[in-house]
Amino acid sequence: MIEQDFKNSLLDVLSEFHDFCEMHQLRYYLIGGGLIGALRHKGFIPWDDDVDVAMPREDYERFLALRNELSEGYKVSIPFQKDGYTNTMPRVYSTNFKIQQQFIKRFTIGPWIDVFPLDHTFDNNFLRKLHFRLVYIFKVLNACKLGGVSVLEGRKKARFKLLFYYLLKPVPSLLLSKPFECLQTIKRKPSRYVGNLMGRWQEKEIIEKRELSETVALTFENISLKTFRNYNAWLHRVYGDYMQLPPVEQQVPDHYFDVVD
Repeated sequence: MIEQDFKNSLLDVLSEFHDFCEMHQLRYYLIGGGLIGALRHKGFIPWDDDVDVAMPREDYERFLALRNELSEGYKVSIPFQKDGYTNTMPRVYSTNFKIQQQFIKRFTIGPWIDVFPLDHTFDNNFLRKLHFRLVYIFKVLNACKLGGVSVLEGRKKARFKLLFYYLLKPVPSLLLSKPFECLQTIKRKPSRYVGNLMGRWQEKEIIEKRELSETVALTFENISLKTFRNYNAWLHRVYGDYMQLPPVEQQVPDHYFDVVD
């Protein structure tokens, strides 16, 4: 189980993010394990160690532009800034509780929420799958290039990613980061669906754009967070029976990190 001090700090990050979005009229939606936690546990999943949110592309871009206006003690790191940050999506985190993920390149961060953009994708099934697959491939390549590679033996795909980390060393970063960024927004014209193109579950993480206009507030510990009203369809498509607890052996954190004194 995750230490209570860590969870308290992460809850503070969520509260700051929610208040910031309310102040600036930015839309966001709780997704992933955080959404399951709100529904099944009324807060954190006991063994979970981060929270995911998604934002429509236009709100996502505005949030990143305004990120330096967050309250003191909170920060947003974004990829490809040559500051040592090792992830391919932005993270909002506390600067008062310092940790380092067990990656081949260490970067000091705090309890975080991952922020994903929701981008237009294709209505055609084949093109939509291809869109998600190409973004996923470049996401993995960029993660390897940035050094976001687990150093734990036995970690799934760790050896494969470690090999690519060394193979990609001579490759200019722009040759990987620019296609990755362009592919996310390649579907410029409005479409029926938007999706979390960088999500782990790929084309399962789609929603009809019209459904984003209706939101609900959910209790999360002692605060309230937003998501789209049709969250049940999203969660069933991605996780199946999400209200059922997973086997005990799967009740483990998704990330490995060390606390920094």
